Amino acid sequence: MKLPNILKSKKNGNQASANQTAVRTLVHRVARDPYVDWVIIFASSIVIAVALVILSICAYLNMDSNSASAITQNGSTATIDTKALMKVLGKFDDRATERAALLRGYNGPSDPSM
Repeated sequence: MKLPNILKSKKNGNQASANQTAVRTLVHRVARDPYVDWVIIFASSIVIAVALVILSICAYLNMDSNSASAITQNGSTATIDTKALMKVLGKFDDRATERAALLRGYNGPSDPSM
């Protein structure tokens, strides 16, 4: 049985190249080794997820500390007008009670012809 040329060792060739072992660094393994690619994808996904969680917590704490402010078009910040906000919320409450009354049905006097 003949061995392919790849498996045969060179006895008369360059001894330095025959003794060298193939060193595959991480840069050489990227896009050639699926395991390394999945590790890179997983690690970068974890880093992005942690960054998003930290940013979300910071935004929540900023809103929770009542220091939230609206940004106007000229770039300056303005605080939220609570009187106007309460007025709008009152209008929504009035609409909600009217809608609930409509959903209950007719409450007037019954038809005398029946």
